[in-house]
Formats: sequence, C-alpha cells, structure tokens
Amino acid sequence: MVLLALFIRVALFGLNLRIARQQIVQKKIKPLLDQIQVTHKNNQEKLLRETLKLNQTYGIKPFRTMMIGLVQAPVFMSMYGLFAKYGATMTSIVIPWMATLSESDPLHIVPIVYAVLTFVSFLIPLTNDMAVTQSLPLQMALAVVFTAILMTVMWRFPVALVLYWVTNALLALAEKMFYRTQWGKRLLQRGIPEVHLP
Repeated sequence: MVLLALFIRVALFGLNLRIARQQIVQKKIKPLLDQIQVTHKNNQEKLLRETLKLNQTYGIKPFRTMMIGLVQAPVFMSMYGLFAKYGATMTSIVIPWMATLSESDPLHIVPIVYAVLTFVSFLIPLTNDMAVTQSLPLQMALAVVFTAILMTVMWRFPVALVLYWVTNALLALAEKMFYRTQWGKRLLQRGIPEVHLP
C-alpha cells in the first residue's frame, strides 16, 4: 500500500503541480473576480460570462482539482474489491496489531493518524503569502468538519485502504512542505502569468 501510494503520487506530481499553480493564480486574481461580482451583481448572465472569460485568460480550470479524485477512484475501487476478497490472507509488519489487512482497525489508530495528517495539511497554506481569507476560528471549524467526515468514512474500511490514504496524506503534506523550499518555490512560480490589478 505504501509503495502503491508513493507510485501514484509520483505519477500524479505534474497534475498536482498544475493544481498548486492554479491555486496561486486564483488567489492573485481574486480582486479582479470581486470587481466583476460587484460590477455585474444584477446581471447573472454577464457575471457568468465575465467570470469564465477571466478564468480562460489566466488558465483557470475549476474542474482540474476533481481530476485527482477521478484518476484515483478506479485504483481505490479495485483495491477495495481485492482486499474484500483476498485480504483475509494478507498481513503486514507495518500494522503489527492487525491479524489481516481486510479488517478495520479495532484500535482505530490508522484512521486517527489519517485524520491528524489531513487536519494539519488542511491548515497549512500552500505558500506564506497565501494568507487565509477566513478568520482562524472559521478555518479551524472547516478543517474539523472536513477531517471528521473523512475519518467517519475511513473508520470501518479495511485497514489496508486506510493505510493507502495515510501514506497519500503524508506524501501530500511532504509535497506542501517541499513547495516552501527555495527549489520548490522556483518550481511552483514557473509559468504563473502576471496578474494586472486595476
């Protein structure tokens, strides 16, 4: 599971990088988007047209983020079927308290680790200058709700699948920290268009 998660994360690094760059551009063009919303607040058709035009100008593709989930969905469903059928014969030294990988974690350690990693990653901005627009209490509340939903879903899953997502969450956090290094910052900023604010 760990190696599979690492392989998929490396394979999707290019797409993740484009999504990260898009988040930076979205942050930069927010004043332009706010201006459009104020100017055309009484004309929904023009508001939609101008928003789409702005997104097209700066290469924003709103559904790009969903592609990560869509790409991984077949892998996840295949693994679910695999461990439901053959997991009773599989064990791992990574989770020594588990008899087989097809069972859910009776101690709930793996889902809790996943929740903690997801919570921490949710609170860390991509870059230092991407200040959170919401207040800290609101941001914390959103992080708690999002994490609670994910943990509830993973609570009764076969531990092998949760281990996959733990590894994925750990790699996502490492990727975020990489973008804070000098080399990561240069890679992240490459290809980002100039935004001309009024």
